[in-house]
Amino acid sequence: GVACRSAPGDMRHSMSSWSIKSTRSDSHGRDSLRRVVWKHTVRAARRLSNSNVFSTITTMLTIYALFGDDIRLVGTEKPADYIFDCITVVSMSIFSLEIVVYTIGRGGYVFGFFFWLDMLSTLTLLLDITTIAEGLFGDSISSSSVENSGGGR
Repeated sequence: GVACRSAPGDMRHSMSSWSIKSTRSDSHGRDSLRRVVWKHTVRAARRLSNSNVFSTITTMLTIYALFGDDIRLVGTEKPADYIFDCITVVSMSIFSLEIVVYTIGRGGYVFGFFFWLDMLSTLTLLLDITTIAEGLFGDSISSSSVENSGGGR
């Protein structure tokens, strides 16, 4: 770019500077913009992947992912399934965001052990969504497990 040093009210230099900048090829400007955006994205991903708040949220959602469906089956009635399904979808969304953030912000994460563990555990949450579970397994799984545990659903 052309650096212009002019008096505060002098528009000649700023206009000529603008016209020189605007005549550059678009591909150079777009490439430069992409690099700047990518640099900021990587910086944000690193910051988020090292954030205690983000780690706490994902830990709480992991505990929900481990026990939420069991609590739903034993402690609630059928109309509450929708609420649990919504929480499960939100959990999957945040876990997917976590995978993307770690992929961008942490070196060595992609295709490592924890990458595959996170991918598999996020995908298996699909089976906790009532509509999907009933479509794949029928309603017999949730009713038989509740009957055996003494709960009434």
